[in-house]
Amino acid sequence: MKCKTCKKRMQSISTSHDFFIGGNAVKVINIPAKQCPVCEKVSIYEIILGNARRYAHEHNSQIVNYIECEDEENTNLLVSQMFLR
Repeated sequence: MKCKTCKKRMQSISTSHDFFIGGNAVKVINIPAKQCPVCEKVSIYEIILGNARRYAHEHNSQIVNYIECEDEENTNLLVSQMFLR
C-alpha cells in the first residue's frame, strides 16, 4: 500500500483507537495498520476498523486487545468447524 499523500510505501504497525460506547471511552489496542515512513500518516483498513468497533462493543472493558479478540474468534471458529464434521 502506498501513502496517498507522499506516494511512499507504507509500513505495517500496530496502533490503538478510542471508541465511545454509551458515553464511555473504550480503547482498542494492537490494531493492525499501515504508516507512512515520511509523513507518518496512519491508515487502518475499513474491515479492521469495523472489527475493532465490534470488539469494543462486545467486551465489557475499558481496554480491548484486538489481537486477543482475533485469536479468540479464530479459535471459536475452528472449534465450531470441528463439531460440524
